[in-house]
Amino acid sequence: YADFLTRQLGETINQLKKEQTALSRALDRYKDFATQGSDYFWETDAHGKLTFIDGGSHNHLNLPEEDFKEHSFVDFFGRYLSADGLERFQTQTAAKAPLEISCKLDSPVAGNRVVRLYGKPFYHQEHGFMGYRGSMSDITDTKLNSDKLYFAAHHDALTGLLNAQAFKTLLGNELQILQADDEHVLCYLDLDFFKEVNDAAGHRAGDKLLVQLADLFRSKVRGNDVLARIGGDEFAIFLRHCHLDQARRLIQDLHNSIKTFRFYWENQCFEIGSSIGLLQIVPSNLNVDEVLDLADQACYSAKHGGRNQIRIFGDEQVKGKLSGDALWLEKFHNAVNGDKLCLFQQPIRRVRHHAGASAYEVLVRLRDGDRLVTPAHFLPVIERYQLTSILDRWVVYKMIENLESGDLGGDFYSVNISTTSLCDPEFKQQIHSRLKANPTVAAKLCFEVTESSAMENIEQAVDFMQEMRALGCRFALDDFGTGFSSLSHLKNLPVDFVKLDGVFVREIMSDPVDYGMVESIQRIARLMNIQTIAEYVETEAIANGLREIGVDYLQGYYIGHPEVMRQNTPAIIH
Repeated sequence: YADFLTRQLGETINQLKKEQTALSRALDRYKDFATQGSDYFWETDAHGKLTFIDGGSHNHLNLPEEDFKEHSFVDFFGRYLSADGLERFQTQTAAKAPLEISCKLDSPVAGNRVVRLYGKPFYHQEHGFMGYRGSMSDITDTKLNSDKLYFAAHHDALTGLLNAQAFKTLLGNELQILQADDEHVLCYLDLDFFKEVNDAAGHRAGDKLLVQLADLFRSKVRGNDVLARIGGDEFAIFLRHCHLDQARRLIQDLHNSIKTFRFYWENQCFEIGSSIGLLQIVPSNLNVDEVLDLADQACYSAKHGGRNQIRIFGDEQVKGKLSGDALWLEKFHNAVNGDKLCLFQQPIRRVRHHAGASAYEVLVRLRDGDRLVTPAHFLPVIERYQLTSILDRWVVYKMIENLESGDLGGDFYSVNISTTSLCDPEFKQQIHSRLKANPTVAAKLCFEVTESSAMENIEQAVDFMQEMRALGCRFALDDFGTGFSSLSHLKNLPVDFVKLDGVFVREIMSDPVDYGMVESIQRIARLMNIQTIAEYVETEAIANGLREIGVDYLQGYYIGHPEVMRQNTPAIIH
């Protein structure tokens, strides 16, 4: 029995030695890794007193390590850490929360540095909270590199001013927090005669001029204003909390300084001017691109009105009043967001049916007070600001909802979509997802695209058409006959209908050329199994002439005027 116990004891001792060796190796490994990873390791007890400090082998801070016993972390390191860093340390440790704090450190040996404090509370199974274990790392170089990268990403490399993207982000943030009583002004500045400097003295001279002017601009704006270079010789200034009269005085002073400024380069002297546009920023639904565009319009007006001028967009006498494009942009956004758009339908009659309409073209109207406004008033503006996809989505989603209700009885409903939507993969994907589950709705939906937009973007147009037709949708080629080589386009576009442009239809009974044109289109369309729709059918004589030619569908005031669509529930745009 004694021999058995001896053997067991020997095996236990050997096992303990192995475990001790493994533990010793693990500890050495930990120390090797740890000393390369941080400048300091530290530990406190439950009362915040330091129980351990160890500086790593790559320690650049050179803080003391001895005599830490009986000192709290705050007492021992408080003389080096910044006040805000120490306050955050005390707040987070009081809450027994994990630490991750970056702060400044002022060491007599290491100088001004930036450190990152990590810490984690540790616990005992029986005794609960035991203290903190953590590290302190010198991140000065990393912080400097990060700051340099951030500056490079957000500032113009030549002038040091904000770049265009950073300025747009800042302006967008300001628009989001704009309050009813806030007054800001956006200044858009375009240098006059800058090209002459580049042409006469070279681009090095042009760069030097831009640097000098950037310094001039800095000396003229207030401390809370924001300067940016947003183009080659274009600058923007965001005048915070500045009413229009004050902005006019500030910018007039800047404008005068630019006029009197002289640029000297290799015995040459150049005079520079500036065309400046001002826009008062008031609460509205305009986005950052639209606000910049309006200020640019004012600048454009100054430049093309004789250069070296200041122009103010809109009516500066009445605060908050918008005019021109801004007025219609505001009304459009309000209509989309406030359900002030409504759908109308104009009948399209199949020629061989005389009882009534067999299809409809879907039209949109904007409610503006007591009146209904046609797209002729607002469509050019939203096209200029590339907002047609918003209108297309609203109309298409509303029509899908109306068709899903099952109360619309036409054979099909023709909806106009813009070039932007035709080439937008996201628009295609969203409509495809919506219609895939409902082939009955898809079969009643016809998309109208203009001949010019389809041919400008032929690949995207064909791709969109093919995917939608696979679901059961149909396509009509609008304004057909006015484009270049129109008839040859029918070979390339998978359409179900061509809509004969009104320029040919109106005079069909008095102009033999128009009659022959319509007859030719009808003949070729029939050979290609494509149906025809004649627009602007305004008299019985025109309708009879088109029937003789063999046109399939008629549309116009003789057939029927636009009328309110029965289904006008709010559209949900996903």
